[in-house]
Amino acid sequence: MKKLFQPCRNKGEKGFTLIELLIVIAVLGVLAAVAIPNVMNFVISGRLAAANSEAATVGTALQAYAAEHSGSYPVDSSDTTFRAFIGGTGIGSSIYSFNSSGSITSASYGGQTFTWNGLSFVR
Repeated sequence: MKKLFQPCRNKGEKGFTLIELLIVIAVLGVLAAVAIPNVMNFVISGRLAAANSEAATVGTALQAYAAEHSGSYPVDSSDTTFRAFIGGTGIGSSIYSFNSSGSITSASYGGQTFTWNGLSFVR
C-alpha cells in the first residue's frame, strides 16, 4: 500500500524542500528587520563619541589660537587660518562652529550635525 504523504524524492536523494527554504528566508528577513535599526543606532553613537572626543582637542586648539591671535576666534573649523594654525586639516572630517567667545556650538561629523549642550555633543 502506498503512503499518503510520501516525500517527492527518489531513494538516495538529499536536499531541502521548498517549504523549508521559505521558512529559513522568512526567519532571516525577520532578523534583518530587527538588527538593521540597531546597527544604525550604534553607528550614530560611534560618530557622537568621536565628535565628543575630538571636541577636547579642538577646544585646546581654540585656546591656543586665541592666545596667538589677540583673543579672536575663528567662525568655524573650516577657517584656513585656524587649520593652518593647528597643522593642516588634522581635526578629521568634522566641521565645528564656534561662538564669539570661542565656545563650540555645533559639529557636523560623518554627515550628521550634533549640537553642543555645554558639556558634550547631543543628537
